[in-house]
Amino acid sequence: MPPEKMNPASPPSRLSTRAKLLWIFGLVFIDQGTKYLAVESVRGKAPLVYFGGLFRIEFAINPGAFLSLGSSLSPEVRFWIFIVAVGGFLFGATWVLFRDRTLDNVNAFALAIIVGGGIGNLIDRSLRANHGVVDFLNLGIGDLRTGIFNVADMAIMLGVILLGYKSFQTKPSLKPGDVPPSRAEANSP
Repeated sequence: MPPEKMNPASPPSRLSTRAKLLWIFGLVFIDQGTKYLAVESVRGKAPLVYFGGLFRIEFAINPGAFLSLGSSLSPEVRFWIFIVAVGGFLFGATWVLFRDRTLDNVNAFALAIIVGGGIGNLIDRSLRANHGVVDFLNLGIGDLRTGIFNVADMAIMLGVILLGYKSFQTKPSLKPGDVPPSRAEANSP
């Protein structure tokens, strides 16, 4: 598609392949490193409480997904959902990240951190006997608390929030004579 016909509100990603790989593997490294530290220094100990209980570091193995959803499923079902299906999703998201030239920088960054966080949790699920994920961070005031989470979960949530934000942005209307991107691609040789 000629540059003058591209949507000016969503320029194609200038996020280089190197930057995408850095975000993915950097997140995996940080996530796995913090989980290693949690296993070595927090497992089996009382929670570490900071800022009057606002922030806690406490060890947990989560066999489920976000907020332990699916933790009561059998190990076989969790394997198929949380390893096989999530692995397939991550493969597809990675393919889109590196092949879709119409992604803008925000969407490319969001996908990169979702993939990095997903790989971090997939490593845990693949290497642990119960297919669980190491969680160790908790926020809250009194009894009003988040679930226990990890660095990968934060990256995934940020990526999902960014994708949601971008999906609700209004797209500029076409000017007379402009061809919608889907039709322009279909009509190109």
